[in-house]
Amino acid sequence: MNDDVACLTIPGDHVEGVTATLLGLYGAHAEALGATALAFLDGSDELAELEAARGELRAIENALADVGWPRARGSGAVELVGPARMLREVIRAALLDAADGVVEAVGRYEAGKQELAVVQRAVEAVPALFAVFAGCEADPAAGCEQDR
Repeated sequence: MNDDVACLTIPGDHVEGVTATLLGLYGAHAEALGATALAFLDGSDELAELEAARGELRAIENALADVGWPRARGSGAVELVGPARMLREVIRAALLDAADGVVEAVGRYEAGKQELAVVQRAVEAVPALFAVFAGCEADPAAGCEQDR
């Protein structure tokens, strides 16, 4: 997969979870940018590597803006537009986070700390995000508008 522009449509019910995933990725990429900057300063990384790390962080910042962060967005679907490789990373991580969420929700339910409806919402997130992931794998540019 290359870094051509790609688009993903995140269903409205899952924007909050994808936003949390994006924030986690933002932290990880910010940390990586810091390490790359230090490596550049000590001569073990080239300027191109530093610029690439900056570009990756910028792409995640743009995706956060697409979801309306830090302000809450409406309840509708959100289109993320960015480098195909980054968007694949986002949806893959969101799918894994959703699967982990099922485990956590079932555990809280079993401990009497959560209602069954919360478990159901966690379970429903997995196939919904898998559908976005599968669409990304099939054709990352399919959701892009022609004029982008």
